Amino acid sequence: MIVRTPASSANIGPGFDTLGMALTLYVEIGSVAGADDGAVPEGARLIDDHHPATIAHRRAGGSGSLWERGSIPAGRGMGYSGAVRVGGVLLAMAQQGDFVTPSTDDLHTALLLAAELEGHTDNVAASLYGGIIATAGGRVVQQIGGVQAGQTAGGVARRDVDDLDAIALPRHPRGHQQGGDD
Repeated sequence: MIVRTPASSANIGPGFDTLGMALTLYVEIGSVAGADDGAVPEGARLIDDHHPATIAHRRAGGSGSLWERGSIPAGRGMGYSGAVRVGGVLLAMAQQGDFVTPSTDDLHTALLLAAELEGHTDNVAASLYGGIIATAGGRVVQQIGGVQAGQTAGGVARRDVDDLDAIALPRHPRGHQQGGDD
């Protein structure tokens, strides 16, 4: 299985720890057990037990070794740790059952756990929901674009990619499209 989550920018204007925006850079977190031969895909690297994605994955009930591949630079203010935490949580949720269409409760559960590990909701909410978000009290209070609960097109959806089951977030998180693939 593979989870693909977008980078984010937060602390936009006066919205310190409140406003976040998904960007068009991505990281993929995958399960080594999901690959037919147990190998990691080209360009990916195995991640250890201290990596934020692995910690989030385990806290959400996931198991197995993980790999990472992506273009989000770490330590550059683009929400790398939030994106990989969201990826780890979603991957664990997908391992535990059918995760084709997330419910409002699924998204909120993922948000709470990723935000607890990250320490704030702005970056993780943008990586989870896409678009531009405002958060308060551990929940998303305003969203422009991105994923809505119950959507499959352009949202969190299972599909086949290179013979692996995948969960993908919007390729273009601006969210102006309300159906179909981007």
